[in-house]
Amino acid sequence: VSAEHGTHVAGIAAGSGHLNNWAAAPINVGAAPLADIVHVTYRWSDPNVQDGIWEDDILNALNFILRVADREGQPVVINNSYSTHIGPHNGNTDFDQARNAMLDSFLGRSLVFTSGNDNDDSGFRQESIVAGNTDDFDMSPNFANQDVWLEVWYQGPDLDFKADCGGQTTGWILPSNDFDGTVNGYDIELDRQTEPVSGYKNLRLYIQNAT
Repeated sequence: VSAEHGTHVAGIAAGSGHLNNWAAAPINVGAAPLADIVHVTYRWSDPNVQDGIWEDDILNALNFILRVADREGQPVVINNSYSTHIGPHNGNTDFDQARNAMLDSFLGRSLVFTSGNDNDDSGFRQESIVAGNTDDFDMSPNFANQDVWLEVWYQGPDLDFKADCGGQTTGWILPSNDFDGTVNGYDIELDRQTEPVSGYKNLRLYIQNAT
């Protein structure tokens, strides 16, 4: 365990209110103190997020918990909090469709995902780019020495792109090329993906040790 977040959330959801003395009256009781807890960890790593293995692991974890609930004949609420905005959040990706299928035509199931993890950082932006035009997107990461992702989801022709940082640049990267290298001392990886079902296209930019 590398942090206390999961324990904190589990206590809010299903804490008994007892600390060390079960004979004492409970305090700070969770919302559902009689609930059973199924805990599943997953393989968070930067390469797994960049390459999409992260989404596969989440689906495997959700499926496991749902199978446990089915076996026990119990309703189930699954809390998901990953502190990431990865995905277009429009319900059209394979990841979204797979999660929806876990709920479709089933009773007693609920999947809960966090929203608003960007606090006041304005985590989303939407606009249209006219064919033949170029648009700039400025980003100033404020997580010192942390890894940062930026995603561009779009429809239409494949985009050319370049990443500029501190006077250095990747130069224009043409379809269907990716980029993996160093710009102004930062390790940068940018991959292209296309959702086979929805047809949505994705540029996923990963910056290591952003400041």
